Amino acid sequence: MSIKKILKLIDVKTFTAGLLPVMLGSVYSLYFFHRLSLCLMIILAIAMMLIQGSTNMLNDYFDYKRGADSLDKADEKALASGEVTPKQVLTLIAVFASAALVIGIIISNSAGWGVMLVAAVGAAVALLYSSGPKPISHTPFGEAAAGITMGLGITSTVAFIQSGAFSWHYIVMAVPEVIFIAYIMFTNNLCDLEKDQSAGRRTLPGMLGFQAAKSIWLLCCLLLVSITVILIIIGAYPAWDLLAIALLFNYRTMIKFRSYGQGQFDKGRMMGIIGRLGIQYHVLMVLGLVIAYLGQFE
Repeated sequence: MSIKKILKLIDVKTFTAGLLPVMLGSVYSLYFFHRLSLCLMIILAIAMMLIQGSTNMLNDYFDYKRGADSLDKADEKALASGEVTPKQVLTLIAVFASAALVIGIIISNSAGWGVMLVAAVGAAVALLYSSGPKPISHTPFGEAAAGITMGLGITSTVAFIQSGAFSWHYIVMAVPEVIFIAYIMFTNNLCDLEKDQSAGRRTLPGMLGFQAAKSIWLLCCLLLVSITVILIIIGAYPAWDLLAIALLFNYRTMIKFRSYGQGQFDKGRMMGIIGRLGIQYHVLMVLGLVIAYLGQFE
């Protein structure tokens, strides 16, 4: 199997959803506990890419087995287009999952075995998300499941691993990440609304309808910023983050898409926009945390 096929199969463009929480959780540990290991952050990022890749392949595999991908464009799914075989996909899932497990055991050996418990819960949710008679991804609860598991689970666990200590701040500071991950999933489902309805998937955008779902899509971005501002006010994030969010966040993007029709919600385009917004948001938050951290030594 070529590298190109593997990259298509694991859907690299979705890795933002896992890597950004790793970055934020690591830098928050630096700000709050003055502890940060760049080496550990890289290892955690690698583990996250392995887990994300496994989950993406698992989701595609079960969709393929159900015949749900027969309605998708051939260039979107390596398995549905026949570029790879189901056996190759299962083999690659096993390799990725095994590598992630080894990293998890090594980290848990030093950070505590509670980390493996959190990972096990995440793995169970990932399996239920893709498999079973009624996968979570085919229900209106996909956004919530992904948001809580990845947004809360990844961010707070990474902060704990980096700092070596637990704080309720880790739970509170991860709330925007729950919204961000749910926002990504909601965007994906909104772009696939017609395909999902044709394939019998009862996703949240499908139940709401396009116009209502578009309104929710716009509100999600506003909610992300609003919750962040509230957390800054109550002290969960430093005041520097408020300045960064107020002055530098791209609010024009939200305003621009109020006039978009359903045909303009192209998946590649919209996921690219969400990816850029996510990167911008996280870079600004990290910048504020780093400035606040450095300011503690003046």
